[in-house]
Amino acid sequence: MLNSRDISLLRDDVEANCRAFLELCKAEGLPVLVTQTVRDNEYQASLYAQGRTKPGSIVTNTKIATYHGDGLAFDICKNVKGQEYSDANFFKRCGEIGKKVGFSWGGDWKSFVDRPHFQWDEYGKYSWNKNKKPGFMPRFEVDEMITEKSIRDMDDAAVIALANRIQTVLGRQESVGALRAELDEAVAMGITDGKSPKKFCTREQAAVMVKRAIKR
Repeated sequence: MLNSRDISLLRDDVEANCRAFLELCKAEGLPVLVTQTVRDNEYQASLYAQGRTKPGSIVTNTKIATYHGDGLAFDICKNVKGQEYSDANFFKRCGEIGKKVGFSWGGDWKSFVDRPHFQWDEYGKYSWNKNKKPGFMPRFEVDEMITEKSIRDMDDAAVIALANRIQTVLGRQESVGALRAELDEAVAMGITDGKSPKKFCTREQAAVMVKRAIKR
């Protein structure tokens, strides 16, 4: 039976945006604790039984682990003892931040409100069956023009969130033509390993690649 709170078990794009969400919440003074990320069908079945064939309140209407089963969702609580789930305003503020990063928030649901829950589906546009397909990632639209001034006005957490969003989009694009050939040549020369060619690199990583290139 698997019931994990390990963020690294989420799908790569979901993990990146979950971490951006946590950074933004921290910047707003919201003490967020991730309580669940990936769980299997056995654990989901035990949750479904709660309030039905087992003692307790009903906490889910889903018999199988859909978004949680495929690393496309996570749950949170307020990291304050005795107030984990009682502060409605806390979850509302977290929900607003989560939606800015790109998640659907269970607090918006009408039939079964689930305030601790966030899932990666472009605000309900994509079903679990489509979203779980290998290589599929929801495509988010840019809601407003990103200008130099808007970037300067962002705090560090917002910049991190934006970088994660851009990185997710760029990561879907394949290098073609001359760019692909240049990358393959750099890999062959031992300058880079060629992994995640569209991701940002740090100054330290760039320095290492330049040093390797000079030695060649």
